[in-house]
Amino acid sequence: MTRALVGWLVLLAISLAADSALADAQRKLESGRKALEAGDSREAAEDFAEGLDDAREEKSSQLVLQLCLELGELYATYPDLGHEQDAEPLLVEARKLAESGLAAGHNARLEALRRLGSYYAVEGRNSDAIPVLEQWLNEAAGAIPPAQLYKSYEATMLREAYERVGNSEGTARLRKLAEDPSAQREAVAKVAELPRDQLYLEPNAIDASGAPIYLHFDPGVTPLRVSVALPETPAADGDAEQTREVAIRGIREWETAIQRLRPDFRIDIERDVASAPIRVAWSDRPPGYSGGTGTVRAETSDGKLVTRGEVILSAKPLPGRGEKLSLGEVYANAVHAFGRALGLGYCQDCDSMRSMGWKLREGPVRPTDLDLRTLEALLALPNGERAGEPRSTDGVLADLAFVNTGDDRHIYVDIAKAGAAPFVVQLDTGASETVMTPVYARALGVAARAVKSDPHRRESVTGKDVLFWVTDQFSGPSDTRWSYALLGGSYLESYVLEVDVSGRRVRLLDPAVHAVGGEKPRAGEHVVDLELAHSWPLVEVRLGSGTTTALIDTGSMGSVNLTQEAAARLGIALDPNAPRRKWQNVLGTAVAAVQRVPSVGIGALTVEDVELDIALRDSGVRIERMILQNETLLGLELLRRFVVRIDYPRKKLGLTALATDVPP
Repeated sequence: MTRALVGWLVLLAISLAADSALADAQRKLESGRKALEAGDSREAAEDFAEGLDDAREEKSSQLVLQLCLELGELYATYPDLGHEQDAEPLLVEARKLAESGLAAGHNARLEALRRLGSYYAVEGRNSDAIPVLEQWLNEAAGAIPPAQLYKSYEATMLREAYERVGNSEGTARLRKLAEDPSAQREAVAKVAELPRDQLYLEPNAIDASGAPIYLHFDPGVTPLRVSVALPETPAADGDAEQTREVAIRGIREWETAIQRLRPDFRIDIERDVASAPIRVAWSDRPPGYSGGTGTVRAETSDGKLVTRGEVILSAKPLPGRGEKLSLGEVYANAVHAFGRALGLGYCQDCDSMRSMGWKLREGPVRPTDLDLRTLEALLALPNGERAGEPRSTDGVLADLAFVNTGDDRHIYVDIAKAGAAPFVVQLDTGASETVMTPVYARALGVAARAVKSDPHRRESVTGKDVLFWVTDQFSGPSDTRWSYALLGGSYLESYVLEVDVSGRRVRLLDPAVHAVGGEKPRAGEHVVDLELAHSWPLVEVRLGSGTTTALIDTGSMGSVNLTQEAAARLGIALDPNAPRRKWQNVLGTAVAAVQRVPSVGIGALTVEDVELDIALRDSGVRIERMILQNETLLGLELLRRFVVRIDYPRKKLGLTALATDVPP
């Protein structure tokens, strides 16, 4: 038997063993429920406990959540099982999993809150029960009809808990909600009023001339027809029909939410109907390797403007041996992506399912009041209204939108040439070369050899090949390794790089057409000299009581990162009481003290109130580079205050301030 065949059989055996363990966990969950229905609590407890062990071993958060709920409530209900003390930890674990939003859908989140709140109430722990039941009541509004919601057992328990702690106002409010239908409707339907400048309304398409426009569906036409296909690749913990169903549940979150503004709004779900205004398709190689993306576009029919939307979902967004998503993750991606098909854009640092950091936000996975008010503002505009003139494309070699990964701490762009498979990379000016891990390389279809004396190459959006190296240098120990692809200076140095975090765009500009500074400077742009060493852009900054050379690093998540020794030389004392933060990058992890300084100077600019991350001595990986000792990094949190242009050929940095707190 050949070594290759042996290796393949080993991989197959591992895969089958994992599938078997997950199947065992699912069977134990079902058999435990049957035993409980038959009145055998002890057998049910044994099945649930065994299933939980299997689910944890396979890291199936969906099954862990369900089994924690079942076992926790069982232990609380039957003290004779001898595990009453284990009930609360299990229910708390279930709540934490559910609150991630990605372990389960909204229904599981409500169930976790309901069971934990009920447990506390039955135990007489009113101060613990009240916040959990309040959260359940708030999140259940819109999912449960008001007449049922405020007369439910959980609402009654909350009212009784209020009474026991002497909260007469809360008691009276819930009593009125239980008895007064008009109060019920008002409580559920109320959407917070928000100033227009807090909304994230933005153009969502371009017309034939290239001008940005606003598109939306006719709010007077209901129901809105949505076609949802059956996926070829199902979620990790469900079949194709279950995967389609959780996607539909995610879409229905928008129906329920919009009804708070427009009670007559309805969505009709169809299957594989090409004429539906919004179509939901599935792909194992989706745009940006994302689990859920949406688009909206304009068509003309009989001389009239017609809006069409498309959602592309994926239960296996990374090709090759990429892991499949759970049902809960498919649900969450459906909620996120459908907002785009309705015409909504993105926002930064906002409480929204359309946020660039939506996977990091706390709260239920459903549209927020900000989403609803922004949609309301969009629907008030004439469909197809222009938002400006076509943007000049002279000398623009690539105009790339940020890929919304749900984590706004990094910049991801797709640099694939038109019509090619996605080539998503992290923009990292702190990397001198373009590098990626073997796992990521295989996902891109690159046959990564263990030893290669010259770089790999791939065509890019600008027409220039990307030369990249494949490295097996991971971050962290083997059980926490992660894959990456960093677009570094060896590629960027041919261009004028423009990074607009506020506008979520990266542009690669032809240096023969665009220049930072020079005879025709950009209005409001502050120009600073750069040094380039190994394709690293370096700039002198004023910090503390001195000056230092800093690397402009779009791959660094903080504002200013420096070592403890560098801080001391600059007269910045380490605060022993400052909060600590752990940073992770491709080299490993480090612990930093988080402090603030009044200002940082860059050329003629003074940037006020800046956060520092001071890497502690001997805390792990250092941020030193070959050419610098005790290097300082200017990271993304500081750079997002500007439109940043790095003119590599001319060694110039251009900063156009966006915030009013950056004086000239």
